[in-house]
Amino acid sequence: MLVMVYRRRSRLDAALLLLTWPFVWLKNFYDFRFGMDDHKCRRCGVDAEREWRVDVLGCLPDGPLKRPSLRPVRHTVDVAGGGLPEELTGVPVPVYGLTGEPLGLVMRRVSWDTGRLRPSIEGIGLLYDSGPGRSPRPRLLLEQAAGSGAANRMRPPVRELRAIVEVVQEHGAMGQREHYADRGNVFRHWHLERLPDAFRRSVELSFGGVPVHVDVAQWSDPQQVVLAHASINGIALMATAVDVPPARLMAMLKGLAPLGRGSEVPTGRG
Repeated sequence: MLVMVYRRRSRLDAALLLLTWPFVWLKNFYDFRFGMDDHKCRRCGVDAEREWRVDVLGCLPDGPLKRPSLRPVRHTVDVAGGGLPEELTGVPVPVYGLTGEPLGLVMRRVSWDTGRLRPSIEGIGLLYDSGPGRSPRPRLLLEQAAGSGAANRMRPPVRELRAIVEVVQEHGAMGQREHYADRGNVFRHWHLERLPDAFRRSVELSFGGVPVHVDVAQWSDPQQVVLAHASINGIALMATAVDVPPARLMAMLKGLAPLGRGSEVPTGRG
């Protein structure tokens, strides 16, 4: 014999349910309207932010009450050696890119972050690659942002690690990429505990006749990776490169020029 006992909901339970219902409704609406699926790709549905935080950094998944509000939205466009995509025609500040094709580097991808409530652009990334068939295969990521606090947003180790992973994990032969995919070399040599202790040296460059200080960190094992921070005309810039000699990277930074739109790119010798 199965006996089921029903307990009438107390007045306290009913009152708590009534008080919390507006919060639950607003949260569900917010999740639906502003995409609290983090950085889920609109095309393939892959949640890149969750993959980064959980699989790469080893963080526990955020609960609904611990999620940072109003995360920026990441947009990515593949390009084929052209200038900035049409989506960035309204950027009020210049976007600096390489002059010519040094070491065979060609712009392959442009990404930018925008606010969820306002369409203002908070940061832009330009990914350069020499393409397959070249050994070694140089790869460069230029990230830049303007405004108050832009330099500080570029400095956290998690931001530097993310840039290093982006230039390294898809680099090299298939066997090397498989090692990186298995959280091998890339996370043994570059991680959040090691990056803050990396030796940094200051280099002074002349950009348009104005002295610019560049903070440089570099590694040679297992691959040549260079990380540089600079501020050019009020724009905070971080350059991360693999298989690019430090002296050559400094020459690239010295020759940066504002990019045009569409097919317009600065020309010259790299």
